[in-house]
Amino acid sequence: MQKSNQNREYFNTVQSLWNNPPQEKTFTFKCILNSISTYGILDFITKKVLGNFIGISVGVWVASKFNHTVIERKSLKNIFGLAHQKTTIVQEIPNWMQTIIAIMLGYVALEVVHYFFKSKQVVVTIKKLQQTVVNLFKS
Repeated sequence: MQKSNQNREYFNTVQSLWNNPPQEKTFTFKCILNSISTYGILDFITKKVLGNFIGISVGVWVASKFNHTVIERKSLKNIFGLAHQKTTIVQEIPNWMQTIIAIMLGYVALEVVHYFFKSKQVVVTIKKLQQTVVNLFKS
């Protein structure tokens, strides 16, 4: 008897869910607007974008250090040196190796900047800077 009562309750529960499915929560634009604030945007900009920019700039700087330019003074096209002197770019290492080294060092710089922003010494400075910027936007 007890099993039949439990089965009947289970059946009634399943039947009610089948006949009246629960309403799905709809995602509204108002939810997004409530979660966005000027502090959140400035926090994102100072931490992520600045770190990514520094990582990319370090990668480009490293890539530029493996190249140098040379001025060609004499060649078959310019036997007597009367024509314009041509500048050529000389790569000291292969292009694929240069790319890998630039990406690795850029990533290391990016992670160092992210770690720097996560440390507690910097948080106070960033919050003060963000508060002054927010106050500038409000006024």
